[in-house]
Amino acid sequence: MKGDLNSAEIRSLSRLLESRGVHISEDKIARRMNLIAESQHVFPLERQRALLLQLISMYEESRKKAVILIEEIGESRLPVTFAIGALAEDWPGMSNSILGIVHQSARNVDFLKGFTVDYRSMTVGLVILAFTLTRRDEYEHFLREKDKLVRRIRMAAVGSVGKSLFLDDETVKFGIYNEIVRRIRRIYPGPDLNKLIGEKGEALYFVSSRSREYLEERSVRMLADLIIDNHRFQEALRRGEVEQVIRIRSFQTRFEHLTGITFVCREELVSVEDFLHTLNFMVPGYILKHHKSFVNEQGVLVYRLEIVDRYGSPLKGTQIQHLEESLMKLVNTTFSKPFSRVKSIGGFEHYARAIIPFLMLELRRTHMTQVLMSVENQSNFSITIKLVVVARAEDPGRLHLLLTALETLRGVEVISSLPPKRYTQEVEVAILKLRVEFAEFSNVREVFDVLKKRIETVYGKFRDFDQGFREIDLRVLGELYDTLKSINQLLVRDIFFSFDELYRIEAPFDLLVEAVKLCAKAVDQANRPGGQKLIFRYRILHQLKRTVLVVSSQDQRDLLPRMVKHLESIPFSFSRIEWNQRSYHILVLKHEPIFPNSSWLRRLREFLKSGNGPDD
Repeated sequence: MKGDLNSAEIRSLSRLLESRGVHISEDKIARRMNLIAESQHVFPLERQRALLLQLISMYEESRKKAVILIEEIGESRLPVTFAIGALAEDWPGMSNSILGIVHQSARNVDFLKGFTVDYRSMTVGLVILAFTLTRRDEYEHFLREKDKLVRRIRMAAVGSVGKSLFLDDETVKFGIYNEIVRRIRRIYPGPDLNKLIGEKGEALYFVSSRSREYLEERSVRMLADLIIDNHRFQEALRRGEVEQVIRIRSFQTRFEHLTGITFVCREELVSVEDFLHTLNFMVPGYILKHHKSFVNEQGVLVYRLEIVDRYGSPLKGTQIQHLEESLMKLVNTTFSKPFSRVKSIGGFEHYARAIIPFLMLELRRTHMTQVLMSVENQSNFSITIKLVVVARAEDPGRLHLLLTALETLRGVEVISSLPPKRYTQEVEVAILKLRVEFAEFSNVREVFDVLKKRIETVYGKFRDFDQGFREIDLRVLGELYDTLKSINQLLVRDIFFSFDELYRIEAPFDLLVEAVKLCAKAVDQANRPGGQKLIFRYRILHQLKRTVLVVSSQDQRDLLPRMVKHLESIPFSFSRIEWNQRSYHILVLKHEPIFPNSSWLRRLREFLKSGNGPDD
């Protein structure tokens, strides 16, 4: 015997190889077959057959969709080999799915075999594999986690259309990634090529953060150019050659024409929210098709938007040039170092004055009054709105007319105003603060509709700066109301508006739903007789790679600083609501670079509880 073959079988194998144009001596065939046979000593053929027969027997007896078996091969001394067998109704990707789970849990796989069998009018898939553990700690860890591994393999073994599509998506994205890398190798001459196509390169992050549809609809050439541009712009900022980059280009995808805007600057110099406000003002009613932002380790913000105008068309050449120049001028004026953080430090008036020069330019260009309406704060019963009006200096009594028009509205009160300030005798700017009582209005949309009609009676037709953002907010809020009908609408609204304006636009709808549901449960828990000093609720959203966490303490004022100490290496978004004289902290934790799993969250809860004393 040579391996598992006798002399006649070796001669037959030699003839088969020769028919394929491969000429190997019989002695060499025997030696190589011995190598193959020796490589399988970790999982001998007899044990494979026994495991397969046992799987089929278990399948017949249990009538379950999937049966899983794990057994230890040999003696319980290191190194230890484990064999795993799985049988289920076959589906494309079954073996890859199981292999991926085992790789994640047990590292390298030493042996793998997978095939299908026609069994009782259906096709079942069988997968058997083996792996070896060499260290005592990993062996003991595996024994503790074995039942969990079986559950995960069982879930992976049962196929579905969703699983097949998911695996197919990742395969397609991997293929596109390889094509992008090949093109970048060919066209990029820089010595820092590894920063683009290495294991932690720009290309990998770019492809992994985009959907399959996004990548398939754009050419490899365009995707490679985008990745190279992102890298060059970040490097230019890092070297101090520029303070910001704005690039606008129209392009064609497989199905439509779009205009792409790439904006790169130091994170501390600009708010993406403010940049979007400005874009909305300059391209009224633009339709956002795609947006993606990230901040690198050096604090450089890269923001990418792809838009069309209100008619569904890309911007034309002269429009692009004008928009690029205007945005750059605005950024240099509003968001350069002397003005950085002015909104958070100086309040709304300073922010408004920072963009007033631009509003004046738009007034001269369009001959339309420019109006900025922004929500300053909101409660269960009222909303406070800042109103900035930039108009031609025609009638000095128009501010009085506006005050009268607003004050005569039921539920609207002007709580402050500044005298109109004139610029070059042509333009006047008025700034007012309004308080609106919800009892007189059916919803927030009606508030702004009524205010706009009153402003029009004084100034005529005007451009509303914030309208696009308000409409998005109101649409999403309406969808939340429809989805969460059993939850108090006032509570839903407070939770929704507690999030940052840009975050409300960017966050997946399912994430907002889970955040509202979780916070509502925390409120219910606090309202029970006796309540609890510390409320700690979380929901891990694996598909979104986010964890929603709601924490409320009855008497601990330093709750947030204590939590932040544990969140230093985990990116998170934070908001807070006040409900029934109690604060609720809402945090959305990212799963990268560290995954805050259940055990990590339980440790955080125990740490916070230690500062509160025992629960009531």
